[in-house]
Amino acid sequence: MQAIGSTILELLQNVSLLVLVAAGYATLKRHGDRLPPAFMALAIGTLFGLGAVLSMTFRISVMPGVSVDGRNIMASLVALFGGPVATMVALIIAAAYRLWLGDMGAVSGVVSVLAAGLVGLAFADLRRRTMFPLSALALLGLGVVVVLVGAGAFALFHPAGSQQSIVAVAVPLLLVTPLGTVLFGLALQSEDERRGLQVKLGEQGMLMEAIFRSIGKGIVVADEHGKVVLTNPVARALSATAAQAESAETGVGDQRAFRRDGVTVVPPQELPMAQALRGEESDEVELSFLGPDGKQRPVSVTGRPLIDAAGNRRGGVVAFRDVSRELALQESLRRSERLLRDAIDAMESGFALFDADDKLIVCNAGFIDEGTRRTFGNPVGRTFEEIF
Repeated sequence: MQAIGSTILELLQNVSLLVLVAAGYATLKRHGDRLPPAFMALAIGTLFGLGAVLSMTFRISVMPGVSVDGRNIMASLVALFGGPVATMVALIIAAAYRLWLGDMGAVSGVVSVLAAGLVGLAFADLRRRTMFPLSALALLGLGVVVVLVGAGAFALFHPAGSQQSIVAVAVPLLLVTPLGTVLFGLALQSEDERRGLQVKLGEQGMLMEAIFRSIGKGIVVADEHGKVVLTNPVARALSATAAQAESAETGVGDQRAFRRDGVTVVPPQELPMAQALRGEESDEVELSFLGPDGKQRPVSVTGRPLIDAAGNRRGGVVAFRDVSRELALQESLRRSERLLRDAIDAMESGFALFDADDKLIVCNAGFIDEGTRRTFGNPVGRTFEEIF
């Protein structure tokens, strides 16, 4: 029988194969999205099967005709992370290689690895039914069961002198299998969780991008240094600066492009984006800036700082909308009001218009002359009874 120190060293070398298989599993998960599920299961099963082959290649001989390795760890965990098809593929590879190796423990070795695979499938089914978390304690329990199954298979096929053989097998297996199952299982679970989180973030990112692109206002987002990082199609359609912002050095852009009342250049520090980068919220203001057509375009702009959960400033965002139609409509209404006023004042007869609440909306001098107006004040907004 080998010295315990030598056995532990060889077990550690065997466990290093688990790291190699975990790295291969991570590679499959990261780059195998385009594979159909059946091919992915086949690939995972082949990976774990080759891992079991390597484990048996570097098996540890504890006594003549008796050896241990990490094949049962592979066989039990492939069911959890690859499913039944991957388990079947891995077990076929591992069992075929063990039979090819031969010697007196071939049959018990094959039975042991098949039993470990069945234990893994039962464990996976129990987890699906009860939805318990795949914790270190659960994996440790799985590893202990796998050890007991392996030792039982050996005792079943080697009854003669089985007590000494079982002790020789159980000690190194208990040193490596439960702990190896825990570490290997947690590593695989971490990769699954990372991949799931990545997929979820990708889906949320696509959803947020769709929402961002569909917003009716122009949106410009800049980082803490003022570098524009996001603009939506509306912003690029309304503003020449926004259209070129993602290649510009600053989110403030060309200062001369922003004007107040279409004439006065807005100081850089008063721009909504500059205020947002300082951590200040700006009220909605009307500015004009150069549009993609080279003409001044009136917009209503507001800015907000981007602040993370820790209270640190991470940039700013401005939202703006084209108000040229609103201004044109307001001007049209003012012209209509002036025309209506001129028409009413030109009437020889008295004219007054009251709303549903009996309040005066408009009247001419024929209804109330200037002397009465100076004496009693502006009658607009008063009821008929109040006026008379």
